[in-house]
Amino acid sequence: MEESDGDLELTTEMKTILDARLQEDESTHLSADESLKELNKKYGI
Repeated sequence: MEESDGDLELTTEMKTILDARLQEDESTHLSADESLKELNKKYGI
């Protein structure tokens, strides 16, 4: 993120990623808990 006069702004790259996520099929989304479990299983965190 870039900071300008104390405000945080999204970069163009961040906006592109967020726009792509909005277009994803909602039926394939994982909850935050499921995401954390997958990360823990894969990376041991």
